Amino acid sequence: MTMRAIALTGADPTRPFIELETQAGRLSGFWRGATAVGRGASVDVELELPRVRTRSEVVVGPLGDLAPGMVRGVVTTVLEDCVIVLEIGGALLQVEFDTDGPSPEIVGATVEFMAEDLEFYPTGV
Repeated sequence: MTMRAIALTGADPTRPFIELETQAGRLSGFWRGATAVGRGASVDVELELPRVRTRSEVVVGPLGDLAPGMVRGVVTTVLEDCVIVLEIGGALLQVEFDTDGPSPEIVGATVEFMAEDLEFYPTGV
């Protein structure tokens, strides 16, 4: 699933850091499109996290405002191979964990974690 976003800053392959306003709030990360995106542009993106997480990085049942650089979502699925699927603002994001991934009981829980490596891939949809 893709996420509709508005670019709050511009980005291109040589300066990929970007901030986007989404249904899930403001997200920041790295633009992975082959071409530039300008400030104010409306884009559809897929989300990706290249770094493997540890279980201790995830906070379950967060309260209050979301800190900059963090993402928050609802766990929809726990897959084999230590992967969970989060729904974030209508988009799905797979999060891979090291050998000690979350148990299936976490399905339905709201979680948050730092996502300093969040990547945005334009879908062109």
